[in-house]
Amino acid sequence: MCTPGQPYNSTVADLTNVEANMKRRRDIVTRLMRDNETILAVGSYPELGSGDFLEPPHKANGEFSRSLFLPDEVINPHPRFRTLAGNIRERRGSKVAINMPIFHDTNTPQPFIDPTIPYERNIFPGDKEAKEGAALPDHIYMDAMGFGMGCCCLQITLQAPNVNQARRLYDQLATVGAVMMSLSASSPIFRGYLAD
Repeated sequence: MCTPGQPYNSTVADLTNVEANMKRRRDIVTRLMRDNETILAVGSYPELGSGDFLEPPHKANGEFSRSLFLPDEVINPHPRFRTLAGNIRERRGSKVAINMPIFHDTNTPQPFIDPTIPYERNIFPGDKEAKEGAALPDHIYMDAMGFGMGCCCLQITLQAPNVNQARRLYDQLATVGAVMMSLSASSPIFRGYLAD
């Protein structure tokens, strides 16, 4: 069994089990592969939100995410996940706006204005946000939580006994957060575009 049956505990031993667990999963997959196959570890599907990336295809016009690119069919059917997308949108007063710099090669127009964004769609109130500046030039625009927290990750929850300890913990993690993100970067392609 590779998937933990319960959450990891708060010990160093449990933290070291994560790596062993991931190695075990990789070994299982490797045994099932042909000699000419290899594992490519990416944090998100490169074509996520790009055209008909699902089989069977679904239209990106769902009430829950209201995304220009992701259909609601990619959201876990548990009510928690569908409600979460709406709650975050309501709290922010807008959809999420993820803008990843595009990689410029000799064939990339400058400035790059994404021709696949349906600027004229008018199904939900937030549809106009991309046209009104949420989609930046020279960036890959993504408008749903499925592009961020919906991708593969290891999530941990930390609890401190009081506010002072929580602040201390935050201060310690904030200094290494950017380094850890760089070390774990594994998503060079978003919506079919190569990111810089």
